[in-house]
Amino acid sequence: MKQTVASSLKLTASPCDIEFLAQGAFNKVHVVKFPGQEKEVIARVTLPVDPKWKTLSEVATLQWVRHNTSLPVPGVFSYQADRNNAIGFEWIVMSKMPGRSLGDRWRDVSFSAKEEITRRLAVFCSETFRSQLRGIGNLYRDGDSFNVGRIVSSDFIWDNHIHAPVSRGPFQSSRDWLLARLNLEHAMDIIWRLRRLLDDFFPPPGPGSNPERTMIVHEDLSRQNILVDDHGKLTAVVDWQCVSAVPLWFACQIPPLVKSKPSDEEPVKAQYRHDEDGNVAELFCENLDNYELTQLRRVFLAEMERLQPERVDIFKSSQLQRDFDLAVSGCSDEFMMLRIRHWLDDGE
Repeated sequence: MKQTVASSLKLTASPCDIEFLAQGAFNKVHVVKFPGQEKEVIARVTLPVDPKWKTLSEVATLQWVRHNTSLPVPGVFSYQADRNNAIGFEWIVMSKMPGRSLGDRWRDVSFSAKEEITRRLAVFCSETFRSQLRGIGNLYRDGDSFNVGRIVSSDFIWDNHIHAPVSRGPFQSSRDWLLARLNLEHAMDIIWRLRRLLDDFFPPPGPGSNPERTMIVHEDLSRQNILVDDHGKLTAVVDWQCVSAVPLWFACQIPPLVKSKPSDEEPVKAQYRHDEDGNVAELFCENLDNYELTQLRRVFLAEMERLQPERVDIFKSSQLQRDFDLAVSGCSDEFMMLRIRHWLDDGE
Protein backbone atom coordinates (compact mmCIF):
# COMPACT_ATOMS: atom_id res chain seq x y z
CA MET A 1 0.00 0.00 0.00
CA LYS A 2 2.90 2.38 0.73
CA GLN A 3 4.10 2.16 -2.85
CA THR A 4 0.58 2.66 -4.19
CA VAL A 5 0.00 5.77 -2.08
CA ALA A 6 3.41 7.20 -2.93
CA SER A 7 2.80 6.61 -6.63
CA SER A 8 -0.67 8.18 -6.46
CA LEU A 9 0.86 11.30 -4.89
CA LYS A 10 3.66 11.30 -7.50
CA LEU A 11 6.38 10.69 -4.92
CA THR A 12 9.57 9.09 -6.17
CA ALA A 13 9.98 7.06 -2.99
CA SER A 14 7.59 5.92 -0.28
CA PRO A 15 8.86 7.33 3.04
CA CYS A 16 5.51 7.00 4.77
CA ASP A 17 3.89 5.19 7.66
CA ILE A 18 0.41 3.71 7.41
CA GLU A 19 -1.85 3.35 10.45
CA PHE A 20 -5.27 1.73 10.58
CA LEU A 21 -7.90 4.32 11.53
CA ALA A 22 -11.37 2.83 11.21
CA GLN A 23 -13.49 0.20 9.52
CA GLY A 24 -17.01 0.53 8.17
CA ALA A 25 -19.38 -1.87 6.51
CA PHE A 26 -17.75 -1.42 3.11
CA ASN A 27 -14.34 0.17 3.79
CA LYS A 28 -11.13 0.14 5.75
CA VAL A 29 -9.64 3.58 6.40
CA HIS A 30 -5.93 4.20 6.97
CA VAL A 31 -3.98 7.33 7.86
CA VAL A 32 -0.82 7.80 5.81
CA LYS A 33 1.86 9.83 7.60
CA PHE A 34 5.09 11.21 6.17
CA PRO A 35 7.95 11.34 8.74
CA GLY A 36 9.26 14.84 9.28
CA GLN A 37 6.27 16.41 7.52
CA GLU A 38 2.93 17.66 8.74
CA LYS A 39 1.22 16.24 5.66
CA GLU A 40 -1.17 13.35 6.24
CA VAL A 41 -3.62 11.73 3.85
CA ILE A 42 -6.38 9.16 4.08
CA ALA A 43 -6.24 5.90 2.13
CA ARG A 44 -9.70 4.40 1.92
CA VAL A 45 -9.81 0.81 0.68
CA THR A 46 -13.23 -0.49 -0.32
CA LEU A 47 -14.77 -3.93 -0.64
CA PRO A 48 -16.21 -4.80 -4.07
CA VAL A 49 -19.82 -4.38 -2.93
CA ASP A 50 -20.76 -2.50 -6.12
CA PRO A 51 -17.59 -2.75 -8.19
CA LYS A 52 -16.47 0.39 -10.00
CA TRP A 53 -19.70 2.32 -9.51
CA LYS A 54 -19.35 2.92 -5.77
CA THR A 55 -15.86 4.37 -6.10
CA LEU A 56 -16.62 6.44 -9.21
CA SER A 57 -19.75 7.94 -7.66
CA GLU A 58 -18.05 8.74 -4.33
CA VAL A 59 -15.22 10.56 -6.12
CA ALA A 60 -17.66 12.49 -8.31
CA THR A 61 -19.84 13.41 -5.33
CA LEU A 62 -16.90 14.80 -3.36
CA GLN A 63 -15.83 16.84 -6.37
CA TRP A 64 -19.39 18.09 -6.95
CA VAL A 65 -19.82 19.14 -3.30
CA ARG A 66 -16.51 21.02 -3.33
CA HIS A 67 -17.53 22.77 -6.57
CA ASN A 68 -21.14 23.62 -5.69
CA THR A 69 -21.21 24.20 -1.93
CA SER A 70 -19.23 25.85 0.85
CA LEU A 71 -19.14 22.70 3.01
CA PRO A 72 -15.58 21.51 3.77
CA VAL A 73 -15.12 17.94 2.52
CA PRO A 74 -12.04 15.85 1.66
CA GLY A 75 -10.28 16.49 -1.62
CA VAL A 76 -9.45 13.50 -3.82
CA PHE A 77 -5.78 13.10 -4.82
CA SER A 78 -6.10 9.83 -6.68
CA TYR A 79 -8.28 6.75 -6.93
CA GLN A 80 -8.56 3.33 -8.54
CA ALA A 81 -12.02 2.04 -9.45
CA ASP A 82 -10.69 -1.34 -10.59
CA ARG A 83 -9.45 -4.22 -8.40
CA ASN A 84 -6.69 -4.94 -10.91
CA ASN A 85 -3.96 -3.15 -8.96
CA ALA A 86 -1.22 -3.88 -6.43
CA ILE A 87 -3.59 -3.74 -3.44
CA GLY A 88 -6.24 -5.96 -5.02
CA PHE A 89 -9.08 -3.63 -4.00
CA GLU A 90 -10.54 -0.35 -5.16
CA TRP A 91 -9.16 2.65 -3.25
CA ILE A 92 -9.29 6.42 -2.87
CA VAL A 93 -6.47 8.61 -1.54
CA MET A 94 -7.92 11.82 -0.14
CA SER A 95 -6.97 14.69 2.12
CA LYS A 96 -7.14 14.14 5.87
CA MET A 97 -9.46 16.76 7.26
CA PRO A 98 -8.66 18.45 10.58
CA GLY A 99 -10.65 17.91 13.75
CA ARG A 100 -12.31 15.09 15.63
CA SER A 101 -15.82 13.74 15.32
CA LEU A 102 -18.52 15.80 16.97
CA GLY A 103 -19.68 12.59 18.64
CA ASP A 104 -16.42 12.42 20.60
CA ARG A 105 -16.79 16.03 21.77
CA TRP A 106 -20.54 16.44 22.04
CA ARG A 107 -20.62 16.79 25.82
CA ASP A 108 -17.87 19.42 25.77
CA VAL A 109 -19.15 21.55 22.89
CA SER A 110 -21.12 24.64 23.95
CA PHE A 111 -24.73 25.01 22.89
CA SER A 112 -23.88 28.15 20.93
CA ALA A 113 -21.29 26.13 18.95
CA LYS A 114 -23.93 23.47 18.28
CA GLU A 115 -26.24 26.21 17.01
CA GLU A 116 -23.54 27.41 14.62
CA ILE A 117 -22.93 23.87 13.34
CA THR A 118 -26.67 23.53 12.73
CA ARG A 119 -26.70 26.79 10.77
CA ARG A 120 -23.76 25.59 8.66
CA LEU A 121 -25.70 22.45 7.79
CA ALA A 122 -28.70 24.59 6.88
CA VAL A 123 -26.51 26.62 4.53
CA PHE A 124 -25.30 23.38 2.91
CA CYS A 125 -28.87 22.12 2.51
CA SER A 126 -29.79 25.46 0.97
CA GLU A 127 -26.89 25.19 -1.49
CA THR A 128 -27.84 21.67 -2.59
CA PHE A 129 -31.48 22.74 -2.97
CA ARG A 130 -30.33 25.60 -5.19
CA SER A 131 -28.18 23.21 -7.28
CA GLN A 132 -30.92 20.76 -8.21
CA LEU A 133 -30.46 17.90 -10.64
CA ARG A 134 -32.73 15.78 -12.82
CA GLY A 135 -33.31 12.08 -12.26
CA ILE A 136 -32.71 9.75 -9.33
CA GLY A 137 -29.33 8.05 -9.02
CA ASN A 138 -25.71 8.85 -8.24
CA LEU A 139 -23.34 11.43 -9.66
CA TYR A 140 -20.60 10.54 -12.14
CA ARG A 141 -18.06 12.64 -13.99
CA ASP A 142 -18.39 13.09 -17.73
CA GLY A 143 -15.43 15.22 -18.66
CA ASP A 144 -15.95 18.57 -16.95
CA SER A 145 -19.63 17.93 -16.19
CA PHE A 146 -21.55 15.78 -13.73
CA ASN A 147 -24.36 13.43 -14.74
CA VAL A 148 -26.90 11.43 -12.72
CA GLY A 149 -26.41 7.74 -13.49
CA ARG A 150 -26.78 4.28 -11.95
CA ILE A 151 -27.78 4.38 -8.28
CA VAL A 152 -25.41 3.20 -5.55
CA SER A 153 -27.23 3.03 -2.22
CA SER A 154 -27.57 0.67 0.71
CA ASP A 155 -31.07 -0.40 -0.40
CA PHE A 156 -29.55 -1.84 -3.56
CA ILE A 157 -26.54 -3.45 -1.81
CA TRP A 158 -27.58 -4.94 1.55
CA ASP A 159 -28.96 -8.49 1.93
CA ASN A 160 -27.35 -9.62 -1.32
CA HIS A 161 -29.45 -7.07 -3.21
CA ILE A 162 -26.41 -6.23 -5.34
CA HIS A 163 -27.07 -9.45 -7.31
CA ALA A 164 -30.82 -8.90 -7.72
CA PRO A 165 -32.00 -8.50 -11.35
CA VAL A 166 -33.65 -5.10 -10.89
CA SER A 167 -33.25 -1.73 -12.54
CA ARG A 168 -30.61 0.49 -10.94
CA GLY A 169 -31.52 3.63 -12.78
CA PRO A 170 -31.05 6.38 -13.28
CA PHE A 171 -34.75 6.63 -12.48
CA GLN A 172 -36.97 9.20 -14.13
CA SER A 173 -39.47 9.42 -11.26
CA SER A 174 -40.13 8.61 -7.61
CA ARG A 175 -42.54 5.91 -8.78
CA ASP A 176 -39.84 4.11 -10.79
CA TRP A 177 -37.37 4.35 -7.90
CA LEU A 178 -39.80 2.98 -5.32
CA LEU A 179 -40.98 0.22 -7.65
CA ALA A 180 -37.39 -0.95 -8.14
CA ARG A 181 -36.91 -1.04 -4.38
CA LEU A 182 -40.13 -3.01 -3.91
CA ASN A 183 -38.84 -5.53 -6.45
CA LEU A 184 -35.92 -6.20 -4.09
CA GLU A 185 -38.14 -7.28 -1.19
CA HIS A 186 -39.76 -10.61 -0.30
CA ALA A 187 -42.69 -9.90 2.06
CA MET A 188 -45.17 -10.44 -0.75
CA ASP A 189 -48.40 -9.51 1.05
CA ILE A 190 -47.00 -6.10 2.01
CA ILE A 191 -45.33 -5.60 -1.36
CA TRP A 192 -48.55 -6.17 -3.32
CA ARG A 193 -50.49 -3.83 -1.03
CA LEU A 194 -47.85 -1.11 -1.43
CA ARG A 195 -47.84 -1.59 -5.19
CA ARG A 196 -51.61 -1.06 -5.29
CA LEU A 197 -51.17 2.25 -3.45
CA LEU A 198 -48.11 3.40 -5.40
CA ASP A 199 -49.99 5.36 -8.07
CA ASP A 200 -52.09 7.13 -5.42
CA PHE A 201 -48.98 8.46 -3.69
CA PHE A 202 -46.81 8.85 -6.79
CA PRO A 203 -48.84 9.25 -10.01
CA PRO A 204 -47.03 8.01 -13.15
CA PRO A 205 -45.40 10.83 -15.11
CA GLY A 206 -47.00 11.75 -18.41
CA PRO A 207 -45.49 10.88 -21.81
CA GLY A 208 -42.43 12.96 -22.61
CA SER A 209 -42.08 14.26 -19.05
CA ASN A 210 -38.68 15.49 -17.92
CA PRO A 211 -36.86 13.49 -15.24
CA GLU A 212 -38.00 14.46 -11.76
CA ARG A 213 -36.24 17.26 -9.87
CA THR A 214 -33.75 15.87 -7.38
CA MET A 215 -30.93 16.97 -5.11
CA ILE A 216 -27.85 15.48 -3.49
CA VAL A 217 -28.45 14.33 0.11
CA HIS A 218 -25.95 13.03 2.66
CA GLU A 219 -28.36 10.83 4.61
CA ASP A 220 -26.00 10.44 7.59
CA LEU A 221 -25.27 14.03 8.64
CA SER A 222 -24.74 12.77 12.18
CA ARG A 223 -22.28 13.45 14.99
CA GLN A 224 -19.89 10.76 13.80
CA ASN A 225 -19.51 12.23 10.32
CA ILE A 226 -19.13 15.87 11.37
CA LEU A 227 -15.63 16.94 12.40
CA VAL A 228 -15.01 19.89 14.71
CA ASP A 229 -11.99 21.67 16.17
CA ASP A 230 -11.22 22.25 19.85
CA HIS A 231 -13.73 25.11 19.96
CA GLY A 232 -16.56 23.12 18.41
CA LYS A 233 -16.28 24.79 15.00
CA LEU A 234 -17.20 22.58 12.05
CA THR A 235 -14.09 21.62 10.08
CA ALA A 236 -15.42 18.93 7.72
CA VAL A 237 -18.13 16.44 6.85
CA VAL A 238 -16.91 12.97 5.89
CA ASP A 239 -18.24 9.59 4.65
CA TRP A 240 -19.65 10.40 1.20
CA GLN A 241 -20.13 6.86 -0.08
CA CYS A 242 -23.60 5.91 -1.36
CA VAL A 243 -24.76 9.54 -1.51
CA SER A 244 -27.47 9.82 -4.14
CA ALA A 245 -29.57 12.41 -5.93
CA VAL A 246 -33.06 11.79 -4.54
CA PRO A 247 -36.53 13.35 -4.99
CA LEU A 248 -37.26 16.62 -3.21
CA TRP A 249 -39.97 15.09 -1.01
CA PHE A 250 -37.32 12.68 0.34
CA ALA A 251 -34.44 15.15 0.40
CA CYS A 252 -36.13 18.02 2.25
CA GLN A 253 -35.94 16.50 5.73
CA ILE A 254 -34.40 17.31 9.09
CA PRO A 255 -30.76 16.11 9.20
CA PRO A 256 -30.07 13.19 11.58
CA LEU A 257 -27.86 15.42 13.76
CA VAL A 258 -30.88 17.23 15.21
CA LYS A 259 -33.42 14.40 15.34
CA SER A 260 -34.62 13.33 18.79
CA LYS A 261 -37.64 12.93 21.00
CA PRO A 262 -39.29 16.35 21.36
CA SER A 263 -38.63 18.06 24.69
CA ASP A 264 -39.08 21.66 25.82
CA GLU A 265 -38.28 20.97 29.46
CA GLU A 266 -34.66 21.80 30.24
CA PRO A 267 -33.38 19.28 32.81
CA VAL A 268 -31.91 20.60 36.05
CA LYS A 269 -28.69 18.76 36.89
CA ALA A 270 -29.14 19.10 40.66
CA GLN A 271 -32.40 17.14 40.47
CA TYR A 272 -30.70 13.99 39.14
CA ARG A 273 -28.90 11.26 41.02
CA HIS A 274 -25.11 11.49 41.28
CA ASP A 275 -22.74 8.62 42.02
CA GLU A 276 -20.12 8.63 44.77
CA ASP A 277 -17.64 10.31 42.42
CA GLY A 278 -20.05 13.14 41.72
CA ASN A 279 -20.94 12.01 38.18
CA VAL A 280 -24.52 12.73 37.18
CA ALA A 281 -26.83 9.91 36.05
CA GLU A 282 -26.90 9.13 32.33
CA LEU A 283 -30.62 9.96 32.30
CA PHE A 284 -29.72 13.63 32.76
CA CYS A 285 -27.51 13.53 29.67
CA GLU A 286 -30.24 11.82 27.63
CA ASN A 287 -32.84 14.39 28.68
CA LEU A 288 -30.42 17.25 28.04
CA ASP A 289 -29.75 15.86 24.56
CA ASN A 290 -33.45 15.70 23.76
CA TYR A 291 -33.96 19.25 25.02
CA GLU A 292 -30.99 20.68 23.10
CA LEU A 293 -31.81 18.82 19.90
CA THR A 294 -35.40 20.06 20.04
CA GLN A 295 -34.09 23.62 20.15
CA LEU A 296 -31.57 22.88 17.38
CA ARG A 297 -34.34 21.57 15.12
CA ARG A 298 -36.02 24.93 15.48
CA VAL A 299 -32.73 26.66 14.66
CA PHE A 300 -32.40 24.52 11.52
CA LEU A 301 -35.96 25.17 10.35
CA ALA A 302 -35.72 28.89 11.08
CA GLU A 303 -32.49 29.14 9.09
CA MET A 304 -33.97 27.12 6.24
CA GLU A 305 -37.06 29.34 6.26
CA ARG A 306 -34.76 32.33 5.85
CA LEU A 307 -32.56 30.76 3.17
CA GLN A 308 -34.93 28.48 1.23
CA PRO A 309 -38.58 28.76 2.32
CA GLU A 310 -39.64 26.44 -0.52
CA ARG A 311 -37.57 23.65 1.04
CA VAL A 312 -39.44 24.06 4.32
CA ASP A 313 -42.77 24.01 2.46
CA ILE A 314 -41.80 20.74 0.78
CA PHE A 315 -40.76 19.26 4.14
CA LYS A 316 -44.09 20.18 5.73
CA SER A 317 -46.19 18.87 2.84
CA SER A 318 -44.40 15.56 2.16
CA GLN A 319 -45.07 13.48 5.27
CA LEU A 320 -47.32 10.99 3.44
CA GLN A 321 -44.67 10.35 0.79
CA ARG A 322 -42.04 9.85 3.49
CA ASP A 323 -44.35 7.42 5.30
CA PHE A 324 -44.72 5.42 2.10
CA ASP A 325 -40.95 5.40 1.64
CA LEU A 326 -40.49 4.17 5.22
CA ALA A 327 -42.93 1.34 4.53
CA VAL A 328 -40.95 0.34 1.44
CA SER A 329 -37.67 0.43 3.40
CA GLY A 330 -39.07 -1.67 6.24
CA CYS A 331 -41.34 -4.12 4.47
CA SER A 332 -38.93 -7.04 5.02
CA ASP A 333 -38.04 -6.06 8.59
CA GLU A 334 -39.92 -8.37 10.95
CA PHE A 335 -39.96 -5.65 13.62
CA MET A 336 -41.60 -3.20 11.18
CA MET A 337 -44.07 -5.49 9.43
CA LEU A 338 -46.89 -5.21 11.97
CA ARG A 339 -46.67 -1.40 12.01
CA ILE A 340 -46.65 -1.30 8.21
CA ARG A 341 -49.70 -3.56 8.01
CA HIS A 342 -51.56 -1.30 10.45
CA TRP A 343 -50.53 1.74 8.37
CA LEU A 344 -51.81 0.02 5.22
CA ASP A 345 -55.08 -0.88 6.96
CA ASP A 346 -55.62 2.80 7.73
CA GLY A 347 -54.70 3.93 4.22
CA GLU A 348 -56.58 1.46 2.08
